[in-house]
Amino acid sequence: MNVLLATPVDDGATELYALQLFHLTVAAFGAVVLYRLLRRVDGPRIAVAGATMYVLGSPLVIWATVPKRHVLTATVTVGVMYCLYRSRDADGDGVGSRSTAFRASAYALVMLYAWVHAPEALLLCVALAAVDLPTAADNSPRALATIALASALALVPFLVTNTLVTGSPVTPTRLLRNTGPAVEAATGSSAPNSGDGSSVVAPLSTALRPFTLLGGELLLGFRTALSRPGDVFLTFVRSGSAPATLNNDNTEAVNLAVLESAPLLAATVGLLPAVWRRRDELTRPKRVLPATRVVDSYVVLVALGVCGLYLSRLPLHAQVTVRYLFVLYPLGIYLLLRVPSVRETLSRHARPFAWALAATLLIGGQLIVAVVALSVNGIGEAFQFHALLALGTAAPLGAWALLERSDGWIGRAGAGLLGVTTGVTSIFVWLTVLEYYALGNSHALPIVRFVGQLLELF
Repeated sequence: MNVLLATPVDDGATELYALQLFHLTVAAFGAVVLYRLLRRVDGPRIAVAGATMYVLGSPLVIWATVPKRHVLTATVTVGVMYCLYRSRDADGDGVGSRSTAFRASAYALVMLYAWVHAPEALLLCVALAAVDLPTAADNSPRALATIALASALALVPFLVTNTLVTGSPVTPTRLLRNTGPAVEAATGSSAPNSGDGSSVVAPLSTALRPFTLLGGELLLGFRTALSRPGDVFLTFVRSGSAPATLNNDNTEAVNLAVLESAPLLAATVGLLPAVWRRRDELTRPKRVLPATRVVDSYVVLVALGVCGLYLSRLPLHAQVTVRYLFVLYPLGIYLLLRVPSVRETLSRHARPFAWALAATLLIGGQLIVAVVALSVNGIGEAFQFHALLALGTAAPLGAWALLERSDGWIGRAGAGLLGVTTGVTSIFVWLTVLEYYALGNSHALPIVRFVGQLLELF
């Protein structure tokens, strides 16, 4: 179909198509790596369900072809999770050359990502080091030297590009848009340099400045969460048409909260009773942790860090699906699959999950398109309709997760709710790509452009 519908590529759009294809590839790797991680943790059935939830039950399709960093962040994070797991599981006890190779690969991924977005890479690196170094079975000089060498090599593109463009290896090119104190803070150029020993203090201060800036941003984010809980609610639960999400023209807000964008994440509330039952075990941590505990710890740290990094700036107008927190979607899917009742339900009742997903997409999709076409006036109302539909399915799913039941009709109902919430998100995502934000029909695949031209709801 793509060959039959193909048209000559506009010379002016070549760079856009190249970026779209690159991001599509990165998005595909994210789903595949998540599948491989879950396959090793819980087997193929859970892995298929998790990858399906990520592709269809999250805003991945919206951002897969948008040339921004969000899909890259998510794929790098999932890749680090996979490497961490393999580093503890490579040779049975987590010791050996394969274990060190996977640990080095995790750090190399993060350092390479600094080429794209240095602040987020620093956050990922801090979380990785905080989880990996204290719990590793082998921190010998040879292992640490291997990790350091891999990190240094992965930083080469970042350092070379910065040097060529900005003149400083540690000043990211994105800072060229700024002037004054921001650039001085990033480069350390404002540090004094007298002859009374500051020649030693200044380089040390410059080296530590990124960490102090990151710490300041995290503290600001968590203080914002405590002082402005309403904004946290708008970001994570219900965005609506709140004034905080409107732009200066007071036009309608086109933005969904995290739960409205992916209602299946409501099942993560099942972690609360599960963690409470294991509180005694968790309060007596071992120095060398098993692979799953290491990955779990990394996921929690990254999720908290990303929230702290951006909460002081949220909510914003027209984020569509809280794109700055996009990495929370694959992390949330991993965490909900760590809920014992969810895993057992998907293992026992895979068919109800699959049938509920198919029925939501094939039958519910037609009903939703009809409702939007006949009764919705404008994109703002359409988004609010999808938001209310998502919350309407998230509420019973969260209640089921708190029951911690996977047997009998309750388990089948839970599997059905997981399928329905995944399908509801998928319908919203595809309508957004094809109709709400068609981006001038500049999609990479001709068949997507063709369907987008046919579908006109308002």
